[in-house]
This record gives sequence, structure tokens and C-alpha cells, in this order.
Amino acid sequence: MEMPQEVIPLVAIGGGMLIGIVAIICGTTITLYKIHRQSNLKHMMLEAGMPPHEIERVINCGQQESCKDPKQNSYNTKSVSSY
Repeated sequence: MEMPQEVIPLVAIGGGMLIGIVAIICGTTITLYKIHRQSNLKHMMLEAGMPPHEIERVINCGQQESCKDPKQNSYNTKSVSSY
């Protein structure tokens, strides 16, 4: 039994489109999940009585290099090693 020659391009194009559609759906689902998770975290922190500036610091902590509170002084390694 022989396959018609028109089926091969149809399957190749359809398969490529299917991969693209699945990638878009998965990307959207992951983005919505992250938004929902962050919203729940903010809601829990508000219920716990955290002030808004603390919530902002906690949320931005994962997006920046440093999570330090600006009021805190960082330790100097030279002064610690001198003991």
C-alpha cells in the first residue's frame, strides 16, 4: 500500500503548526500560573499584616541581585578576618 505524495507535505506543515500552537498554549498557561501564584502570595502577606513596603521588598527580592534591606549594613570581610 502506497501513501499519496500529497500527504507528506500536509503532515509536515500540520505538525509544525501543531508544535507552535502547543508552545503558545503552554507558555500562556505558565504565565497565568506565575501571576496567580504571585497574587496569592501578596494576599497571604496582606492577611498576615505585612506593610506594603515590606511586601514590595519581598516580591522584588527575586528579581534583583540583592535582597538586602537598605537600612542594614553589610559586613566587611576585611574587618571580620582581622579577629
